[in-house]
Amino acid sequence: MAAVPDPVFNACRRGHLEAYREGVILMPYSMTVPYVLALFRLHLQYARSIDLENLEGYLLQMEDGLTGLDRSLENSISRGSIMIQNAFADCKRTVGQMRGALAALRALPGASASGQERLQASGPEGDPAAGDRPRDGEASLNLPLLAAAANANGRPGR
Repeated sequence: MAAVPDPVFNACRRGHLEAYREGVILMPYSMTVPYVLALFRLHLQYARSIDLENLEGYLLQMEDGLTGLDRSLENSISRGSIMIQNAFADCKRTVGQMRGALAALRALPGASASGQERLQASGPEGDPAAGDRPRDGEASLNLPLLAAAANANGRPGR
């Protein structure tokens, strides 16, 4: 910073540019004290001294926090994600098995529409239990339970 008399400051316009290129600020005498006081106030407001003992403590605290966070991510969250993926795979496998069993039941000869009607009809001589017994050539699968389950799900016997 270079302080010059006020008339010299007003007279040399090119001198400002050359001084600025050299890293010097030209100021008139009348503005030097207010400018220096404003710079000093900014310095006091924003300049902080660094306490190296506290800084080292804070850095250690941040390192411990980052280590704990990394451990949590690797152990708890990663393990939970794997558990969810395994449960999803198990449920999909169970659904697949149930669909296969359902398809196998539908493929049985006694599970056709005429077979279900036979199940709902009573046996000979009004004996309702006679419909539960397998007839000749029928599988010995307990189809009345399947028909009852189908009716309970809102599907009338087919």
